[in-house]
Amino acid sequence: MIAVDSPTSVAETLEARGYVGLRLLSSHGTLATFSYSKTIGKRKPRRLLSEFVVAQWKDTQVYFVACCSSPAFVREALGPLLERTYSKSSAPSCRSPKLRSWCGPFRNASNLTYCG
Repeated sequence: MIAVDSPTSVAETLEARGYVGLRLLSSHGTLATFSYSKTIGKRKPRRLLSEFVVAQWKDTQVYFVACCSSPAFVREALGPLLERTYSKSSAPSCRSPKLRSWCGPFRNASNLTYCG
């Protein structure tokens, strides 16, 4: 999970930038689902592909980006995509016991890198 502080809709901003490999799959109110594909490596190219959601937190300027994918996708594709668009984003970790218990099932099921 990655948190982004933005005065404008993160989903609309990502879509407007027209990044290669990024596609809006659906949008419902303040929740949007994207697909993103990126090829990395020159000698042995490999394709990273996954879907992620963007959700606004209530009526604030805080948006959460979440996905259930390989750590490589988050580290080498999604993270750089968001860093290109937003210089200040945060990848919260699950430090508190209560939050860790909530993140545990997601981490175990999906290798989510930002939980724990």
